[in-house]
Amino acid sequence: KESFQAALDTSYEGFAVDENVVDETKIRASLQSIQQHFCYDVTQPFGLGTKCAKTFVTRCLAGDPGTTYKYLGLRMFCFPWPDEIAELKETLTQRTSHLLTDLEEKRKARGNPGTKGRAKFDICLINCMTGHDHLKPDADSNLRTTVSWHADSTLEHYSTIAVYQTIMGGTEDWSVALRVAPFAEGPQQQRSIEVKVDAPPIAVSLPTNSAYYLLDDFNHHHQHTVLTSPNNTTSQRYSLTFRLLREGHTVHQLLERCQRAVSNFHKKGSRVYKNEQSLLTELENEWLRQFYIQGKRHRDLLWPAWGENMIKL
Repeated sequence: KESFQAALDTSYEGFAVDENVVDETKIRASLQSIQQHFCYDVTQPFGLGTKCAKTFVTRCLAGDPGTTYKYLGLRMFCFPWPDEIAELKETLTQRTSHLLTDLEEKRKARGNPGTKGRAKFDICLINCMTGHDHLKPDADSNLRTTVSWHADSTLEHYSTIAVYQTIMGGTEDWSVALRVAPFAEGPQQQRSIEVKVDAPPIAVSLPTNSAYYLLDDFNHHHQHTVLTSPNNTTSQRYSLTFRLLREGHTVHQLLERCQRAVSNFHKKGSRVYKNEQSLLTELENEWLRQFYIQGKRHRDLLWPAWGENMIKL
C-alpha cells in the first residue's frame, strides 16, 4: 500500500479518482436512449491503405456541432449532446478545475512549473465494453485487456482527460491500468515531474458511478488501458471520455479551407495546384470515405443531424 501511494505521488502524479459522481440512474437512462447510435466500429489503426480491424467495443461520439474525432484511423462524427451527458460534462469540468488548482499549488510548492491546461471539454467518446472470452491477455497481469495500451491523440496539448464509468449487468470487475511512457504524446518539452522510466505499471479498480482524471500533461508521458477478469463475460462497462480537441477536426474548419480554395480558383501555378489537390485528397479520404466506411446504419442515424447542419453552412 505504501509503495502504491508513493507511485501515485511521484511517477503518476496527475492521476485522480472520484466516486459517486452524479445521479447514476439519469446517465443510464440516457445511455439506453441513445443505444441505437452505438456502432460496431471498424478501425484502421495503421493508416489509410492498410488492413481494417474490428473491435469488441461499440462506440458513439457526442459533442459540439460539427465536431469529429480521429480514433485509430477512424474519423467519428458527433451526435448532439444528450441533456444528461451535457450536465455530466459540466460536473466534470468544475471538478477538473479544482483538481488543476490543487496540482498547480503542489507543483509550485516544489519549485516546479505549474499547470498549463484548462478545464474544458468539447467531445465525449462513449464506449460500451463487454467481457468476452476472446479478449487479449495483459502481459503484466492475469487479466484481459479490452483496449490496447495507448495515449490519447489529436487533443489540445495539456488538456485534461476525464472518464466517467457506469457498469451494468453483474460484476464490477473492471480496472484502469497505467504505465510510464515518456513523450508518448504531446510536445517534446521538459516534464513537470521527474518520471521514473522504471516505475512499475499500476492498476486501479473503479466502482460504477466513478470517474478518473488524467490531468494537464499526464497523457503526454503515460499510457493507459482497461482491464477485466477472464471470468467476466456478462457485465457491460460504459465509459464516457471527455476530451478537448486541437484545431482542425470540425466540419466548420474544413469548409472554411474549402471556401478559401474556391475563392482562389483564378490563381495559377504549381504551388496553388498542389495545395488544391492536397485538400481534395483530404476531403475525400479523411472525411467522405471515413463517413461512409462505417456503414449504412451509421449513415442513416447521423445524416439527419449532419445533413441539416451542412445545408445551413
